[in-house]
Amino acid sequence: AGASGLMGAVIELNFVPEDSFITGFGGGSGYNSFQMGWHHSFGGEKLSPYVGLGYVRWYNSSNKSVEETNPKFLGTKFLSDKEKTTGQYSVNFLTPNLGLQYHVLAGDYVGASVFAEVRFFMSIAHLSPEALGSLGTIYYF
Repeated sequence: AGASGLMGAVIELNFVPEDSFITGFGGGSGYNSFQMGWHHSFGGEKLSPYVGLGYVRWYNSSNKSVEETNPKFLGTKFLSDKEKTTGQYSVNFLTPNLGLQYHVLAGDYVGASVFAEVRFFMSIAHLSPEALGSLGTIYYF
């Protein structure tokens, strides 16, 4: 799971080689997500460490009660009893993150990259962080 939930799509626009703007959408079991943020890469050719800061909104507008969430902290820490009962909620997060990205620079898969990151979710209302790790792939063209 990451900023987009269990699965999502992201667009990354590089303004300079080291800095980019990221926006995306996705979701998980019983919720949708939207994200936007900044990503700074610390150089490197094939292997690049990076940091970022973002805004993430996880939301649901169904009328089904929320029995369980994935990740668990969404339901246990950030949703009220009323939100779980009605199934209607939105949670806004600040999300600092750090990660490592491997870029394919030659061959048939040039432009592809894989990453691993740790992202800290801090509800704007609570400011107590919860960490999630994520793995993903990006194709640059």
